[in-house]
Amino acid sequence: LVQINKAYKVLTDDEARKIFDEFGHPDGKQAMSLGIALPKWLVEAQNNLLVLFVYGSVFGIGLPVYVARWWYNAKTASGNKIQHATMAKFYKELKDITPFRGMVDLVCRANEIVTAIPYRKSETAELEKIGEQVAAELAKLGDKFDPKKKVTTLEAAVTRKVTTLLLAHLTRVPVTDAALAEEQSIIIEKTAFVAPGLLQIASARFWLKAALNAIDLRQRQISTIRQLLELSPEEQNEVLKPLTEEQREETLSVAEQYPLLRVRKMHLSVIGEDAITPGSIVTLVVKIELITVAELRRERVEGHLPLEEGPEEEPKKAVWFDRQREAAAAAALTAPAHAPAFPSDRTPAWWVLLGDPTAGRLICLGKVSDLGQPGAPARTARLQFQAPPRPGEWNFQVFVKSDSCLGCDATVPVHLTVAQPPPPVADADDDDDISEPDEDTIAGQMQALRTGRPLGGGGGGGGQRGPRGENDDSSDSDDGSYEEEEDDD
Repeated sequence: LVQINKAYKVLTDDEARKIFDEFGHPDGKQAMSLGIALPKWLVEAQNNLLVLFVYGSVFGIGLPVYVARWWYNAKTASGNKIQHATMAKFYKELKDITPFRGMVDLVCRANEIVTAIPYRKSETAELEKIGEQVAAELAKLGDKFDPKKKVTTLEAAVTRKVTTLLLAHLTRVPVTDAALAEEQSIIIEKTAFVAPGLLQIASARFWLKAALNAIDLRQRQISTIRQLLELSPEEQNEVLKPLTEEQREETLSVAEQYPLLRVRKMHLSVIGEDAITPGSIVTLVVKIELITVAELRRERVEGHLPLEEGPEEEPKKAVWFDRQREAAAAAALTAPAHAPAFPSDRTPAWWVLLGDPTAGRLICLGKVSDLGQPGAPARTARLQFQAPPRPGEWNFQVFVKSDSCLGCDATVPVHLTVAQPPPPVADADDDDDISEPDEDTIAGQMQALRTGRPLGGGGGGGGQRGPRGENDDSSDSDDGSYEEEEDDD
């Protein structure tokens, strides 16, 4: 009945209708209540034990186990998710003169790989067979490998197995055993995962050769075919003669997709300064891009384009979501490297290194991972380093290396001139800003004795004061007059 009366009032009273239209209720604004929609079976009495069991299992067992596993992994792995034990091996055994083969042997001892690969005695004969083929391929390159070397511990046996399968991948020796082929895929992926740890240690110690070999190790894990575009059509047909027509078309199609790197610009400067002085922070600007096949053919006829000159404009600072959107768009355009022997897709990235080959010293390095498709706008890498401590001329080299593709790296010499810093300009007004001490202080009296000036003479802050005028109404005059009147009284 109450609801009927309220409805009748809304229909007959203009003021009540206005309130209803504004607040949706005849009585005006009502209190808001919020609730949670739960399934009916979740609140039924007969399901209480089941709900409590699920709740306790998730929050009492599942969540603590997940947190414990996360904490254990965080405690045993570094920032790049490589185990501390592996990084300790790399740090202890990596040297500035470690060759490429030495890095292969070192990475095969990584904990991530050794603990993931089992050893079975039944595979010994098959591994020795693969090892003999690997040794034959390495002998062509002047390297040695002993597949029948005696091992005395289980860890050494696993390491030998890992080394054999990894070298088989690098030399393209086929692995016919299904179980070994599957384990080889695991080794390849984990090798590409832990190889950046070698680069991290080499860059921290400023070792140029070791850093280049570390990039080569990852590069050869995901290596693609060499480009054939630099050959003439007749030479291409001669090289591809053993292939069928279908294989030849596929090879040329993949070769046309091969990344063709070009360095557009390279410049050394100190931000805000006209010259590079000793100890200053130097910025190296390197602009790189991928060119199309048509541009490559045009460069063969017209010659390579010269490097752009002049300083690079300082980029505008973008907010984080703009950078993320730009990187996501570029990553969507970047095609994965054509690497049939690698078990997963890999988007190529490019390392930019500045080094002194004469001294074997790495100065600085950076990474560009979003070059996009050929013909996309050039990307800029900015690296900073400290200039040498003395004036002079230095010849360095900039290495641009892919972590996925062989034969498309670039090496560009760069000349650094460190100028003599200008002499400091003395300010003539510095001495004038220093005032003389007051006469009523000890320093003022000592100054007067040194200069022979009588006390009360002109000076700085304690100089001679002029006579008071009759109309002097300063606070000192008022205080003095007040004191004299008190004395007269």
